Amino acid sequence: MQRKSLLVKAGAALSAVVATTTMALVATAAPAAAGNCTTAFCGGRVYNLATSGKSIGVTNCWDGQLGTYSRETLKCAVNGWTTSSYKAHMNVGPRADSVHKYYYDVDGFRVLKGCRVTASWNGGDDKVYDRRGNTVSQWLRMTGTDSVTITSISC
Repeated sequence: MQRKSLLVKAGAALSAVVATTTMALVATAAPAAAGNCTTAFCGGRVYNLATSGKSIGVTNCWDGQLGTYSRETLKCAVNGWTTSSYKAHMNVGPRADSVHKYYYDVDGFRVLKGCRVTASWNGGDDKVYDRRGNTVSQWLRMTGTDSVTITSISC
């Protein structure tokens, strides 16, 4: 009986270690760009397949830990809107993707104020982000190798 009790305690301790390790790994998830990624497909990617002819804004940096920010530009984008620098934003045109030297790892995309965007994350179901009637845009964070396909943009 004492041996069974010891095995139960050992099993419980092992479960606690596994749970703690798993929680630590989940808690330390970083933005898509923990650093500057220098090879294509090494991080987050946005495909703009919307047929509306509209572009979608993407960023290669992220402010802090929140999953969304309501503002026109992120504070980390000290280099503004450019395709030639890290810590910046750029627009992905219609029928295009974000694969570009400084955007191999996209950290988020912007739903422009007054617009409605439909997007699929990692091949899943479409999600609708509706900023119609809003006076400020919203940025949505991507992590790891997230792949977001924009299927519709209407403004």
